[in-house]
Amino acid sequence: IRSIHFPSNNVGYAVDIDGMVYKTIDAGTTWNSLPQVTANWILDIFFVNNTTGFITLWSSPANLALKTTDGGNNWAPLSVGNVQPINSIYFTSSDTGYFAGGNGNGELFSTTNGGTTWTPIQPSLFSFQNLSDIQFVNSQVGYAIDWSGNIYKTENGGNISSVTNILDQSFFKIYPNPFSTHTILQTDLFLKNATLVVENCFGQPVKQIKNINGETITLHRDNLPNGLYFIRLIQDNKIIKVDKLIITD
Repeated sequence: IRSIHFPSNNVGYAVDIDGMVYKTIDAGTTWNSLPQVTANWILDIFFVNNTTGFITLWSSPANLALKTTDGGNNWAPLSVGNVQPINSIYFTSSDTGYFAGGNGNGELFSTTNGGTTWTPIQPSLFSFQNLSDIQFVNSQVGYAIDWSGNIYKTENGGNISSVTNILDQSFFKIYPNPFSTHTILQTDLFLKNATLVVENCFGQPVKQIKNINGETITLHRDNLPNGLYFIRLIQDNKIIKVDKLIITD
């Protein structure tokens, strides 16, 4: 059994790696198997109500998500592209949902039309990170985790607002922030051939510093306009730190 989800007190669903979906209507006392969905692994399941739900598959050559509107008796494929693989799926409403995955590069996508189409969220933020799970507290606040111990948080229904690494709580300070001409990034880690990437609020790289060594980085504004930016500090293909920068006059 790979995943389980209850959309209500009595109705619940579970999936396994043999492509089977199991259903209970008595709060888990008894379970019945539904018609086999696939011969591939099913990785996750989520239902927005007792009858409408989604599963994600590990399949080749493309990884897929499927949707049911009749309680799991019939499933239709969703167009999600070649995500490798989709490890987790979560919906905050019948229309708005998210999935997380990736194999070597993290993948986070959102939909606002019940899974018909999907849009990537800040793809460069998750480079070299496999996203393994995602969950939302409400329609705006949600969390995703990766295999390196990073916990990503959103407070606006998608774009990442903060990142915490529970495996490596190293000292990291940016001062001043906001800044107008330059700022200093200080860490207690000794960096070796690290790279600092600055991205705008759309996740597009706008500045990069390579071959960083030592514990201090000076970042000059140059011609960057006022606004909110994200920085990613990368070493040995691992994101060490993600944080926010504000540039102002």
